Amino acid sequence: MIYCFLKWTGCYAVKFTRDTMTKNLKPSWVPNLPYRLILPWMFLAFMWTPTAWAADIRVSPMLIELEQKPNTKVEFSFNVQSDQRTTARLQIFDIAQQETGYMGFMEPVSDRNNISGLRVELDKTRISLSKNKTVTVKGRISIPRKAMGTKLAAIIVEEDQPDTGNNGISVRIRYAVVVKIHITGRAVRERGTFENVIPAKVDGHLLLSGILTNTSGVDYRVESIAQIRGLDNRLIEKIELKSEAAWQRQEDKTRIFPGARVRLLGQIRKITAPGTYKLRIIHRLGKRGQIVSSQEIIIETDHLSMAQEENSADQPAVVVNPNPIPVKLRKDRSAFSIFTLTNNDGEPVTVRFDSGQETEHDLRDRNFEFVPDVLVIAAGRKKRVILKQQFGDTTPENMPVFLARYERSDGNIGAFQIQTIIVTD
Repeated sequence: MIYCFLKWTGCYAVKFTRDTMTKNLKPSWVPNLPYRLILPWMFLAFMWTPTAWAADIRVSPMLIELEQKPNTKVEFSFNVQSDQRTTARLQIFDIAQQETGYMGFMEPVSDRNNISGLRVELDKTRISLSKNKTVTVKGRISIPRKAMGTKLAAIIVEEDQPDTGNNGISVRIRYAVVVKIHITGRAVRERGTFENVIPAKVDGHLLLSGILTNTSGVDYRVESIAQIRGLDNRLIEKIELKSEAAWQRQEDKTRIFPGARVRLLGQIRKITAPGTYKLRIIHRLGKRGQIVSSQEIIIETDHLSMAQEENSADQPAVVVNPNPIPVKLRKDRSAFSIFTLTNNDGEPVTVRFDSGQETEHDLRDRNFEFVPDVLVIAAGRKKRVILKQQFGDTTPENMPVFLARYERSDGNIGAFQIQTIIVTD
């Protein structure tokens, strides 16, 4: 439970690594504690005190979703339990979404009970907990007459440990109960702006980055697709843009709350030469909203040097997709398979197909043909190839592996394998 909320608030950061099968960037969890520890709802505060162990407090639910009309009051409740006798302190916090897409929790500056324009109250601010006994905490929220959209508040629960001086080490853990209220009545249209669009290098990868601001009063999920074209209007690449939090959680869309400014990121993989490119980005906001922006971006040599070095170190120059290639036998024992070759190298390559390598299957009763058998693939582009095969009376248990060779324009040569596999309905 604690780990899930650590991820939700960003105490772990996203790191892009290369997937060995698809060659796409793959986000992974990386501890990011040094600057995430400013989040007040959960932290480790090291204090010198005689006690060494904190009570194990459990809170549920940790997300309360409500739907209410304006000019009304709504009640909510949650349960708190401990593995030993102790006292817990309850505080009301405000919530703000960070640029990474994670949520941050902050103490109100003036009126502690005025959160996001709502009046939030608790029956108790301290509770006594017996061992393995559940205590229910109740609260209420007053919604103003003119309120609308989505509102957030948090109830912070922590063990009430006195500060007795610098005599030992103890650990304090805070838990956050998030209350989300959707105020019904007046229709709120999804709106937003997208700005500060730039190419940027991050850990050796070339990324497209921009800030999306939710200017409406309701939260929504965003689907963002960027199209990069050459000055001749030829489509080079489509890029999916998401927040760091969405990449980390492997979510399809980015969730953005009212008033938040969230940075959207996506990897640029197919631009191999510096220059000016056309950029068009379409954001679909919730069910009805949309933002469309167009501009030109400049890719510098410095943007590409590190990214190309990173790409060349962890992916082959020519990629086969799919690999292995599925082979489905027809009634006449023939097979017709289509696959693509993608040139990830920075220069054009010429590909030639050789004969199949020896396997346990006797190659004499099988004929094959690649169409075309020689092809030139431009840098960053892909081409389709057809593999025709004719098999004998027996179906091979081990399908052949074909060998292809490629040659760059500078004379350097390389090779790659093409595997096949029998498939059935």
